[in-house]
Amino acid sequence: MWGLFLFTLWERSPNWKLLLLAFAAWLILSDLLTSAQGGYFLSPGVVQVLTWEGWIYLGVLALLAYLGLHREKIFWQALVLLLLCSALILGGSWLVSALTDGYLSRYIPLLWSQVTSGDYDTFLHWVTLWLVFLCSVLSLWEFLRKIIGVRTRNKSLEIKEQLLLSNYASLEERLREDAAARHEFTHWLMAIDSLAQQGDLEGVRQGLAQWKKQDAPLPRYTKNYTVNAILQDAAAKAKASHIRFFAEAQVPKDLPFPQQDLCSLLMNLLENALEGAAQVKEEDRRFLRIRVALQHGFLAVCCENSYSGNLRLDKKRQLCTTKDHPEAHGFGLPKMSAIAEKYHSVLDVRYTQDTFTVQTALSLPAAGR
Repeated sequence: MWGLFLFTLWERSPNWKLLLLAFAAWLILSDLLTSAQGGYFLSPGVVQVLTWEGWIYLGVLALLAYLGLHREKIFWQALVLLLLCSALILGGSWLVSALTDGYLSRYIPLLWSQVTSGDYDTFLHWVTLWLVFLCSVLSLWEFLRKIIGVRTRNKSLEIKEQLLLSNYASLEERLREDAAARHEFTHWLMAIDSLAQQGDLEGVRQGLAQWKKQDAPLPRYTKNYTVNAILQDAAAKAKASHIRFFAEAQVPKDLPFPQQDLCSLLMNLLENALEGAAQVKEEDRRFLRIRVALQHGFLAVCCENSYSGNLRLDKKRQLCTTKDHPEAHGFGLPKMSAIAEKYHSVLDVRYTQDTFTVQTALSLPAAGR
């Protein structure tokens, strides 16, 4: 228990409840050691202090405090299950002992006679030892479950990161096709102009009718190919979800950031914003506003979007990061925070009743080193 507490302390999320369990376990251990062999290597005064009858009651109080601080339903379900299993094992052991005339079948009635006569020390000792053992098993299980959960979440983020980069690759291909369509559109305009100069109104009408059937070309937000591609993709998704999309990008053609970091930050940011805005029932209230600008050696990014007003927060008042609850609006935040920290910044997350805002200012690599 002490080792688990030190590990949580090293992880900067100390589990103080483990100290209560470690204290109760230490009292039991010290009582066993001093009662059995303590007289051989400890002074009589120390043995007298360590064998004080009041320690067992302090151990019981520490154990009760540990249990009282656990309010998770899953913990109590597991504890009840372990209690039932251990009670069945004890009952089975007593039955075997009774059939074979073993010591346990005689010891339990003796223990019960002590309780009925008002001597609770031995009974409390065994109950405390029993509960400390079960709680230690649960603490270890809780610790392993947390470690597995963190690894699973990190794995999910890695998978999402791969999907984002894959989507960006397909987006690049689509933008190349769009560029080719723009080039063809220029030739089409020249053809329409030629028909108009020749007075072929029927040809102009047919050409315009054909143009109306085609989708309008995507807007161009900036000369930076990566940022422009991501914004254009978000604009297309916003249009499909009936979300008003506003984007402003004041960045040069080349940015000194690795493409993977830039893609991960912006695509996570926009995907969360699109999901949040899509949760709003009233279509006229759906909006997404993003601004990316290079200012004074920093790449400033600010994204605002409407959302339903429902957020899932954990015990630390942090946003949940699970896709099982779309309203959480939190998936990808750890990855974005890591990128912000990498460039000497923080991810500032704020929200009102109907607006969610995420912003950061990344220090340019050349200026931050």
